[in-house]
Amino acid sequence: WLEWLRAVYESHPFGSASWRRHNRVFRQDASSLLHDLHSHGSRPTVVYADPPYTRDQYSRYYHIHETLLQYDYPTSSGSGRYRPDRFQSPYSMKTRVGNAMEDLVSRCAKLGSTLVLSYPERGMLRCSTETIPALIRQHFGRPPQVHSVAVSHSSFGASKGRQKYPVRERIYVAH
Repeated sequence: WLEWLRAVYESHPFGSASWRRHNRVFRQDASSLLHDLHSHGSRPTVVYADPPYTRDQYSRYYHIHETLLQYDYPTSSGSGRYRPDRFQSPYSMKTRVGNAMEDLVSRCAKLGSTLVLSYPERGMLRCSTETIPALIRQHFGRPPQVHSVAVSHSSFGASKGRQKYPVRERIYVAH
């Protein structure tokens, strides 16, 4: 806690005020956002994507926070008392992750934006080390630059095994 507080107090804005004025932050599904940007003629220089890579739905960790911010009184269900309208990521569903990844890559290519995509070797997307470069070649017209980094991923409590496990994270850069 103290380390976090110290980091907050020591933080300061990055870049000049005029540069920051053009930066934008969005709270929206990536596919919808990329579609909206394209239809409005907006073109970000870089899109950084770090989609979910396990079947765990991240929305289950934020439902109380969302309810507090929205200040509504939704019905809730399950032992976690989840909102009925909680977001379900297609990246966390075996049957939808392939289409979601292709949609992400193709929309970034259509925007003309550089895509920086972070994805582990053992993510939900089968054969990701072959599939992602193939999608990038198909939509960007050239192979990506690929960087590999050793990291330790959390297993969210490790009810069925180790709390952390080693994995290689791949960073794909397409432009």
